[in-house]
Amino acid sequence: MKVLLIIGPTGIGKTNLSIEYSKRNDNCPVIVLDRIQCYSEMSILSGRPSDLEFKGINRIYLSNLYLKDGKDINKDFLMKRLIEILNDIKQSIKKSIYNSSSQISNSKSFDCIIEGGSITLINELFLNQEKYLTKIDISSIIYLRPEDSVDNQKKYYLKIKKRVKEMCFPTDSSSDSMIKEVQRILKSNSNCPSIKDILNFLVKDVAINKVINYIEYVNRNGTQNDIKLNSINNTLIKNITMGHYNYAYSQVKVFDSLVKNLPSNIYLSTKNILI
Repeated sequence: MKVLLIIGPTGIGKTNLSIEYSKRNDNCPVIVLDRIQCYSEMSILSGRPSDLEFKGINRIYLSNLYLKDGKDINKDFLMKRLIEILNDIKQSIKKSIYNSSSQISNSKSFDCIIEGGSITLINELFLNQEKYLTKIDISSIIYLRPEDSVDNQKKYYLKIKKRVKEMCFPTDSSSDSMIKEVQRILKSNSNCPSIKDILNFLVKDVAINKVINYIEYVNRNGTQNDIKLNSINNTLIKNITMGHYNYAYSQVKVFDSLVKNLPSNIYLSTKNILI
């Protein structure tokens, strides 16, 4: 089984590329190498694409957990799940070949795509190559990273800012938002032991208490015209954007290092993206 791994920092275009390559390869499944996207209640916080964005592609998460279950997810559990999912796909391919009365096309370049940006899981995959890469059969890696010029870094920041603004305060006011999602999670009294840590991670440098304070402030002031509200909104967006931007470049730093030590049988294509 031939597997394509697509890696890169947040907001760089991994999802669109995985959809494109899946369509090129008979809509082959896409496995998402992300810890937080396993929680459906955190779809906006984690940047989990909507079903509409999947465009009919079979997008597989390493787990479909609920915060109310009170289960934390660790890298060992998720890496085990990755192997199990890949084995299921491999068996499905074998079964299809066995049951097919016609000759199977060999035009497909890949049977499966893994898309990831989780530093923890990508680290585990690369630093334990003997344990994982030999089992996963990765034949190619596409590494998306922002081009290094100062001008491009500014454009990347603005792209992330636009994304964060839409997540926090959607253009369609009836749409769900990051703020509403945090509010629901906190109201649910989730049993998940590390929920506050997860929330703090997802809003990056902004302590979750600041988001809570924002929610409480808006609730107190209702729909009144508050001259402070725009300033509070902008500060929240700025802080969360900077956190996401800094995290994105921490991903780039890690991935730049990891791809230098790949086995010779894995083809690497590094794409420096102009924003």
